[in-house]
Amino acid sequence: MPSLKSRMKGNLTQKLFPEILFELWSSESSGLLTIRKDGIEKKLVFQKGQIAVAKDVYPEEIFLKFLQKRNLLNASSIRVYESYSAKNRCSLLQSLHQLSPLPFSQIWTLLEEFVTQDYLPLFDWSVGTYEFDAGQISHQKDILFLISTLDFILQGIRQMGNLDLLQTRLPGNKENIQILSPGYLEQLKLIPPEKYIWNLIKTEKALHNIYETSALGKKASQRVIFALFSLGLITFAQEKMSEASLPQYSQISSHKIWDAFNTKFSYIYKYISKELGPVAFNLMEKSLEEIRPHLSSLLRKIKFNSEGKIAMDSNLKTSLTYANGETKMNLLKDLNEILMAEVLAVKKNLGREQEAILINNLEKIGEVD
Repeated sequence: MPSLKSRMKGNLTQKLFPEILFELWSSESSGLLTIRKDGIEKKLVFQKGQIAVAKDVYPEEIFLKFLQKRNLLNASSIRVYESYSAKNRCSLLQSLHQLSPLPFSQIWTLLEEFVTQDYLPLFDWSVGTYEFDAGQISHQKDILFLISTLDFILQGIRQMGNLDLLQTRLPGNKENIQILSPGYLEQLKLIPPEKYIWNLIKTEKALHNIYETSALGKKASQRVIFALFSLGLITFAQEKMSEASLPQYSQISSHKIWDAFNTKFSYIYKYISKELGPVAFNLMEKSLEEIRPHLSSLLRKIKFNSEGKIAMDSNLKTSLTYANGETKMNLLKDLNEILMAEVLAVKKNLGREQEAILINNLEKIGEVD
């Protein structure tokens, strides 16, 4: 899928650092992200949504100081590496590999740790500006290695010290949570406390109930919920979405449920198309592919057309005609999952304001009498 983010800029008071990272990852963008605050400037290179460590971006001199603090280098050895670098017109990293007794693998592991630590404070920034330029792309030959953006978001939120900032992005205690099941869920390395909250949400939808029953306590639970939200694993206002998505009555005809679903699915498709043009089809298709493995066998082979509607084949039509109550409820669950995946695509690529507008509009269309 082509990069959807060519250029964007804004203020960290409106969009936090983990939100920016997730947006660039989900749109598979390549380019240069610059974050500024009080004269401090941090640059992050992206390659197809992943953070790329490039030779022309990270500060080599500071990396040597980092190694000195680890007692792996001393001042005299640093001068030797700098002299070798100047004499041979090579990078400090090359001189380090040529002269240092440290193994190559250890140097690169330390370099990744250094770069990560340099960026982690950005998670606590509540003010500042950001700018992403897809025109500034590092050449492949200059990229040393990639850092998983999703893993980095998790790592950053786990160590956040600015809990007040974190809490500004969470809704009131009366809001409900809707669990999402994106295809990349299996890529995430959740630690036991995060898995605990994830499982707790499956039984306790209301935020205030989660805070009251969680063994982690409220503050730690809020950190985990913020991480799950930032990674697109949950969304809020579940009550509205469940009412808006599809009718919850087993006695309603499966065909009416299907028509209601298609009306809403088509609306989402047209909504994205209006904002992004032809790329909307690829976006919707990708979201459907991600959710497909989690669907029942009845819906695993469905496809949608250029009008944003999913057609019934003969097998599906027969199955729906003779569906019992349990089958209809499973169908309802699957169709809700598909709609939530598509709403998440709007959030990823158009932002939370557009997501909120879309959900509000979905409440008003496709209802079944």
